[in-house]
Amino acid sequence: MSLSQHRKQKWDDVLRNLSDIAPHGHELEILAANAQSRKVSPLQVYVVDRFKGNSGPAWLDAQTIEQAARTSEMVGVLAGWGATPNLNQFTSDNWDAAGRLGFEITKGGEASIQEFFRDLQKRHPDPSGNAGPQAVFGRLYQWLQFGRSGKDWGPIKEVLRDHILETMAIEPGTVLLGHTVEKRRFHSVPSLAKKYGLHPATLRRVAVLRGLIGGARSDLHKNIFDAQRGRLWPHLFCGQ
Repeated sequence: MSLSQHRKQKWDDVLRNLSDIAPHGHELEILAANAQSRKVSPLQVYVVDRFKGNSGPAWLDAQTIEQAARTSEMVGVLAGWGATPNLNQFTSDNWDAAGRLGFEITKGGEASIQEFFRDLQKRHPDPSGNAGPQAVFGRLYQWLQFGRSGKDWGPIKEVLRDHILETMAIEPGTVLLGHTVEKRRFHSVPSLAKKYGLHPATLRRVAVLRGLIGGARSDLHKNIFDAQRGRLWPHLFCGQ
């Protein structure tokens, strides 16, 4: 059965015992009788098993229960609702569904999560490599980048950070998920055009003709390139 939420009526409700503000007697029986039936999710089974001391997927087991559960939910939000859903409007059913979706990904560990991230980028409206991490990873990125709780949400932060650095053109000096990017790994056509004061369309045409990037804008990995190769690009216009 799904849990029922009791919204606070007064500011000090959070300081009172649940027995003082929860329904009693016949009212509680009616609430139970009308409760929505919901099948236990795999994530809930996993959490209960953790409390029992049982082992499960290794990547999740290496985290606290809260880290494993919350990471699964937030990955599920991205999988089921895209980058920018309004989480303030999420119901308990939405969070249950997010946990189910996310657990199917996180139980496979880092490799499964990276595969999900790659597929997400391919399906993004701008899969050319020009979209930034917040545009692609949305609420998951914001949760890890801007969260004010001060909590350590575990290895998902490093998994996402490594993936971003390996697939996006991130400027040096950028504070990315808790660490400053010291050195650029990749350039995109727009980032290199900005560096050399060239028009992106012109630079792209020359680069495609010289075979340095793919002609299809939808091919992510052919539209970003190793930053060291970017040093050669001014010579493209000199015929060298």
